[in-house]
Amino acid sequence: MNIVFRVDASTAMGSGHVMRTLTLADALKNRDCSTFFICRELDGNLISYIKKRGHRIVSLQYSPDMHATGASECNWLGGSLECDRDDTLKALDVCGTVDWLVVDNYGIDLRWHKAIRGRVDNIMVIDDLADRNYDCDILLDQTFERDKSDYIQLVPDMCRCLLGTDYALLRPQFKEWREEALVRRKTFFGRHPRILVSMGGTDPNNLTSVVLSALQKIAWGEPVSIEVVLGQHAPHLNSVKEQAKRSILEIKVYQNIYNMAEIMSCTDLAIGTGGTTSWERCCLALPTVLVVDAENQELISKKLSRVGAITALHQSESLEEEVKTAVEDILFNHEHYSRMSRKAATICDGCGVSRVVDMVCENV
Repeated sequence: MNIVFRVDASTAMGSGHVMRTLTLADALKNRDCSTFFICRELDGNLISYIKKRGHRIVSLQYSPDMHATGASECNWLGGSLECDRDDTLKALDVCGTVDWLVVDNYGIDLRWHKAIRGRVDNIMVIDDLADRNYDCDILLDQTFERDKSDYIQLVPDMCRCLLGTDYALLRPQFKEWREEALVRRKTFFGRHPRILVSMGGTDPNNLTSVVLSALQKIAWGEPVSIEVVLGQHAPHLNSVKEQAKRSILEIKVYQNIYNMAEIMSCTDLAIGTGGTTSWERCCLALPTVLVVDAENQELISKKLSRVGAITALHQSESLEEEVKTAVEDILFNHEHYSRMSRKAATICDGCGVSRVVDMVCENV
């Protein structure tokens, strides 16, 4: 099969859309499928990284004047829907016969799908907003407790909906590290805690700095280790490194790491944002302080908070103090910590990508 992905990354939107489609692409390639990515050359794109992962790519040109129309989809596409449609159709000529076109972009809707429909055999949409109409054969939304009723009026009758964290697109390493992580959670009693700070690949609002300041204000009775993860395009990477050097705490700053599952399994608490990484943390039963930094993370945070898998916070002037309090409440209360860890572990088992690949391969 020939699978083509239409997805972007940028400094503004982050890397999450590309990373989750790469997980699916890797798994499909392991099933002897051929893969292409169609990506626009936005600031902070991951085109070179996709190539390094072994996938072919067709780049779409970008210039700031493409944004001039002011249409809402431009925030995600870097230009108008019509422009992206035409550019994608030209790019598909390079890709040959397309068995599946996988689309992961909030700026694309029914109008774009219908225009492309005659050029590809099947369309799969990856989404987590349920806020527009789609023309697709498979709709994947890995949001916890997502229900078919959320999409019933938005997709064609024949569309197969893969909904919920059973279909979360996690790399195989998360399933591999799950058992070891579960053991660590059961034996953690607050001694020498290791904390993971991961506020998204780019962290444009520099929430990392706020979190590090909050952690420095805690009266730690034990030595504490803090591991910060950022992407290569994070605009505040250098300032975070300087802040880490000045801190009295042991802080390590990593960029472009490839062993996130191992890092998560060996840490005791995460402070991060929403998105696919929420399911990664749940798979590894990692208690989390989740800071909502985008509207599309609201639903995830509400659902996970309601069941006790996370502590949810929002950006505010008091965020630093709220982070401090939340961390103390979790790490200094063993019963709270254990309860949060157990609940997180029930939400995602790490097998979602295999289930999705099975569906794709069966529906050709």
